[in-house]
Amino acid sequence: MTDWLRVPGLGRFLRWRHARPVLQLPLFLLALALIAHGFLGPQLAPKNLATVLTWVHYRGILVLALLIAGNLFCLACPFMLPRALARKLFKPVLSWPRRFRNKWLAIALFALVLFGYELFDLWSSPWWTAWLIVAYFAAALVIDALFRHASFCKWVCPLGQFNFAASTVSPLEVRVSDPGVCAGCTTYDCIRGTRDPEDRSRVLQRGCEMALFLPLKQGNMDCTFCLDCAHACPHDNVALTTRLPASELWIDPRRVRRRRFSRH
Repeated sequence: MTDWLRVPGLGRFLRWRHARPVLQLPLFLLALALIAHGFLGPQLAPKNLATVLTWVHYRGILVLALLIAGNLFCLACPFMLPRALARKLFKPVLSWPRRFRNKWLAIALFALVLFGYELFDLWSSPWWTAWLIVAYFAAALVIDALFRHASFCKWVCPLGQFNFAASTVSPLEVRVSDPGVCAGCTTYDCIRGTRDPEDRSRVLQRGCEMALFLPLKQGNMDCTFCLDCAHACPHDNVALTTRLPASELWIDPRRVRRRRFSRH
């Protein structure tokens, strides 16, 4: 199977620690342009960038990208760029409440967006579309300024949940190259992050904020393709590989484990 992190040029770029901000910046500037044009531009939907790009072009490009390469939007998500900048000034100290560590809130918000899409005719209202984008930025900034890890991405973001579900049919997956290397690893940097040897409380490179332990990870669910695990792994044992699309839909890991235990 092809490991795209080993492809000359592309692999070097993806392994670069600043690759994600470089991908986020153009989409962030585009989002600002959509907000500005939504508020200040012509309020006729076909003539406004906020409605045309959001409800026509973006949806089609998103689905195509998910089918071809996987969750590329989350990799370059513009809503995470302000969060990354804010965390240089504010350090979140709270943990996401246990009772909300499920997908029900995100599903409810997704249904609310669909309801609002019809109620407010978002497809024909640049003004409301611009407010929706602003609300998305505000929610991501406030939640991740208060709560540690990627709480907004994993538990709140309705768009992200759609991307996670759709990426299960993607032909690409982030996984370990050699499970044997992980079996001998004692630091678990892919999930804990790379620490300063002289000050273990100082994180030099964060690990997976989605709490996906790469040796046990199966499929693309909850994976944002951020490649923090690849940047943190001291053994260079992370791969972005091709796979059989929808392969995780054929197997229920919990049932497999039950069968194994029932035999003993």
